[in-house]
This record gives sequence, C-alpha cells and structure tokens, in this order.
Amino acid sequence: MLENAGSLNVCTDPERGHLTFRAILSAMRRRWYVVVVALLAASLGFVAFFSGGGSYTTKTIVTFLVPATTTLSPDNGSNNRSVIAFARSVAAQVNTGRDPVSYSEDDAPYYGAGLRQGVLVVVPSDGNQWYESFNHAEIDIQIVGRTKQWVKQEQARFVTMILGTAEAQQVGLVADPNQYITAAVVPLTEDITAVEPVRSSQFVALGALLLAGLLVGAWGSVALDRRLSRVRSAHHPVVSSRAPLSLKGSLT
Repeated sequence: MLENAGSLNVCTDPERGHLTFRAILSAMRRRWYVVVVALLAASLGFVAFFSGGGSYTTKTIVTFLVPATTTLSPDNGSNNRSVIAFARSVAAQVNTGRDPVSYSEDDAPYYGAGLRQGVLVVVPSDGNQWYESFNHAEIDIQIVGRTKQWVKQEQARFVTMILGTAEAQQVGLVADPNQYITAAVVPLTEDITAVEPVRSSQFVALGALLLAGLLVGAWGSVALDRRLSRVRSAHHPVVSSRAPLSLKGSLT
C-alpha cells in the first residue's frame, strides 16, 4: 500500500520493512530514551574533541647549501640538482626509507588534515597529486601537537636528526670537511603558532554531530520498536474475531 506522508510517498508494507516518515516519528516518540542516549553520545563526542582547546604547530625549514655559502648568498646552491638530490636522500633516511604522506599541494598545513599530534618530514614539491617537481634543496618539518612544549621538543629532535644525518652521509665521501654540503635552519621558521578553532566551525561541528546523533537515534528507535513488537506478537498471538461460517441450510 502507498501512503502519502507529507511530500514523501513511501511504501508502508510491513513485510518489506518500509516505513513512512510518520511511522518513524511515532517510533521515536515511543522510544524517546534511545534518541536521548544518541544525542547525549554526540554531545559528549563534541565536548571530548574540543575540550583540549587548540593545537600548536610549526613549519621549520632546513635548507642545504654548497660549501662556503649562507642562506643569504645569491648562489648558495639551494636550486642545484645535486644538492636537491642530497636533501631528498637525507629526508628518506630520517623517514626510515618510507615516503611520507603528502598532500596535492605542499602549502596545505599539516593540522588541516584533522591531526592533533604528528610530525611530517618532506622535501617540498612544486608539483601536484599527478607529478612531483623538486626545485628547492630544503626539508620541511611540519609539526602539530597539543602542547607547545611537545612541539618544541620534536622540533629540536628532528632538526638535530637532519643536521646529523647530512653530516654522517658525507663522512668518508668528502675528504675535506670544509667541502661538505651544509645544512642550516632558515631564519624565522622556528616560530611555534597556536591554532584555535573559530566559533563558526565549532557550531558547524556541533550541528553535524547532533544531526548524526538524531539519525542514529531514529534508526535505533525503529529497530527497538520492531523488536519489541515481534516479542509481543510471539507471546500474544492474534486471534481472529470473525465467527465461523455456518453450514446450516447447505446440508439437507
């Protein structure tokens, strides 16, 4: 049978398990406690996610230079293909030989992926998700953490690791240490920034969680209502109220 529920025409055949919008609302009214539990769970999830406040992040850049130059020198080798290849070798060793997770654009902030704590070590690429183009002998250290102290500790650890790895890879290959490719932290990239969620994004997140909780509550209400109905039907079978047909007069 088809029943018009507002602007929705849905099948209400109980054997097929289809329900009208009105029937769903009725189940939610009867099993209101299921909806309340689902909405409370969504609210607790919102509080748990945002109770920690914001995060702290930094994007520290280590650049690689040819010998006897500085970051301010015009021909410091930061665009040299050999130096870029060396920077990639250092990054690969720091990442224990595994390719780091990257975005289609390297300008995307690490915390933009929804991470609350993590470290990304990568040679920046001017390409996109289809191809890579390495034009700078640099290693980006992107760090996001819940506390400023943790971010600062990881920053110092990875900077030390990169500088040490760069020197260790050249020992035995270059006789004169003065001819080593040098690694240096780019000035003003060691700053640690606090990232706080804006109020509008919090309202959007709360609304999305409450909507999800409402949908889960509706599904749970209908499921519980059907289960209880089947249990009642099993214990109290329906007895037909129609009287049996009389055969008198048909037999003579």
